[in-house]
Amino acid sequence: MQKLHPLALWLFILRSIGGIVFFIVLGGYLVRSGYVSLPTAIIGVILIAIFYIIFAILSYQNYRYEFTTEGFKKEYGVIYKRYVSIPYERIQNIDVHQGIIARLLGLADLQIQTAGSSAFGMAEGRLPGLSMNEAQRLREELLTRMRTTRSGTA
Repeated sequence: MQKLHPLALWLFILRSIGGIVFFIVLGGYLVRSGYVSLPTAIIGVILIAIFYIIFAILSYQNYRYEFTTEGFKKEYGVIYKRYVSIPYERIQNIDVHQGIIARLLGLADLQIQTAGSSAFGMAEGRLPGLSMNEAQRLREELLTRMRTTRSGTA
């Protein structure tokens, strides 16, 4: 199985900053309200930040994908492993997206959508943190495999 681009690690870490900021604000509130002392809040925020960073690193390390003769497969997860398998004939649409953080890192997301996956705007086969060239190459490869499968020559 293949791994994501090495810069995707930074994408995972930067996306965890929202959680860290939440706990910084919460710690400030608890200190101002007198529930905890400033040193206790600082230690708590540092420990939570370390947890978020370690979790982001483990998430990156456990994200894998591959294209088989039957379809697209990916596995990810730290505490709970999730295995996704999408047959080529179920794929409806393949998009390449670049959010602001990904764009700054020169990365893109490949979003593989199936008929039932767009209820909440989430792509069932989302691959974050690919180089733009790799995302476009994988998109073309998937389109070719889809056409081959649907034409019955697979």
